[in-house]
Amino acid sequence: MLLLAVMLGAVAFAGIPLIQSWWKPQPAKVVVEDRKSRYGEKEAGILKELIAVYRRMDSLPVLEMGGRIVATDPANPSDDLHADFNFQRKDSMLYYQLGESEMVQLQEVNISTNKSVNRMFVTPPQTIITVPHLPIDTIIALWEDERYAINTQEIDQQVTVSFVCERHVSCKELKITYNRTSGKMNNVYMRLTNLSDPFNKASDKVIDITLNRWEEGKVNDNYFTLSRYLKKDAGSWRPAGAYSQYKLISTL
Repeated sequence: MLLLAVMLGAVAFAGIPLIQSWWKPQPAKVVVEDRKSRYGEKEAGILKELIAVYRRMDSLPVLEMGGRIVATDPANPSDDLHADFNFQRKDSMLYYQLGESEMVQLQEVNISTNKSVNRMFVTPPQTIITVPHLPIDTIIALWEDERYAINTQEIDQQVTVSFVCERHVSCKELKITYNRTSGKMNNVYMRLTNLSDPFNKASDKVIDITLNRWEEGKVNDNYFTLSRYLKKDAGSWRPAGAYSQYKLISTL
């Protein structure tokens, strides 16, 4: 199945190293003093605003968002995906549902479930390491190196930023739509290079993520309740409630 990113990033951008650089430290590059910038004030301004939107989203301790992901691969239609998703964050706890799969990170355990195979996987909790943000000028320089053409369009406070490079090795086109006033994301569109046929636009993979739900400061606490998923029975964990018929695979 196509590799998906969410989220959003959270999430969905895991397949694009450059977008990962907005959060992850990168190895230092050799600085060339007479390096000429390919971006002017317009492109730099677009990037600065978009970076601010992502950093704001990343800083929200409590967030619920949901929508639909459509992923198509002309070379492998059996890998196409049409599924609803639900992402919720409550401080260090995370919940993510895509189609029939669920993943939840609780303080006590990590749990993954799949309804189609009636399986539940339980592992010890993981620590999320927060990394410092790169300086904005460094991020802009990284985008310049990728040689994307940057454009923006705004209609009634809905801003769409597009990045296009038809000869890019991994992602030829990226479009992000957000509300300038609220900072809420509306859509993420990615057209990914088919390395088996890289110059044929018709063969590119496409991931289109539409967000129709965005709630700041509110989540469904039921998703972060351990008893929703597991119960203790004779000293051992057993799947609970709607998961009671699932086969449990645990590394606790």
